[in-house]
Amino acid sequence: MNPPRLLHTLIAGKLRHPTGLLGRLVGKAMASGNRSAIEWTVSRLDVGESDNVLEVGFGPGVGIECAARRAPGGRVFGIDRSPTMVDVARRRNVRAIVEGRVDLREADAAHLPYASLSFDKVFSVHCIYFWSDPLATLEELRRVLAPGGRIAITVLPKTRWLETKTKPPEHLFTLYDAFEIVELLEEAGFRDVQLERAARPERLRCECITGVR
Repeated sequence: MNPPRLLHTLIAGKLRHPTGLLGRLVGKAMASGNRSAIEWTVSRLDVGESDNVLEVGFGPGVGIECAARRAPGGRVFGIDRSPTMVDVARRRNVRAIVEGRVDLREADAAHLPYASLSFDKVFSVHCIYFWSDPLATLEELRRVLAPGGRIAITVLPKTRWLETKTKPPEHLFTLYDAFEIVELLEEAGFRDVQLERAARPERLRCECITGVR
C-alpha cells in the first residue's frame, strides 16, 4: 500500500474507532468539521425544554452540548464505542454532567443500556456507516423511543462521498444514499419518514432522515 493510501486508511480507522493521541486529534477535527451538521440535525428534532434525548455515536460531544442547551429541564444521554471519545466528550460537558443533566457511556448502539420507551428524541450524525447491522440497530433505537418520539439520522450520501474523491475503505465504512436509510427506517417500524436537505446544500452537503415511533 502506498504511503498516501496508508495514511488515508489510518485516518479512516480512527474515524471509525478513535483511540490514543491520533484519535483525540481526529476527534478535534470532527468537533470543528461536523458542528454545522450536528446543530442542523438537532434543530430537525424540535427538542423540547424537558425532553430526554439520546445521541448515538457522540464523538467529541458537540451534539450532546447542543442538545443539552435545548433541553435545560430534561436530560441528555449518549453512547459511543470509543473510550477515548467518552473521555473527550465528558471533559467538554463536565458542568452538565456534574449538574446531572448529561450522562455519557461507553456502549454499543446495537445493545443500548436503557429501558424501553426512555427517550423523546434520538439522533445520530455520521455514525450509521459503522453499524454492522443497521436494521437491528434502528430497531433497538425504536425500542428506547417513547410513542411519538422522533429520530434523526444524518449522513453524507454515497454520491457526495464519491464527489470528494476521498471514498473511505469499504472494510471500514458502509456508505449509503439517503433513500436507502429511508427504507431502513420504514423497515424498522418508524412512520412519517422524511428526507430533509439543507437549505444551502453547497455549504452543508449532508442529508437528514427523520421518523416517528
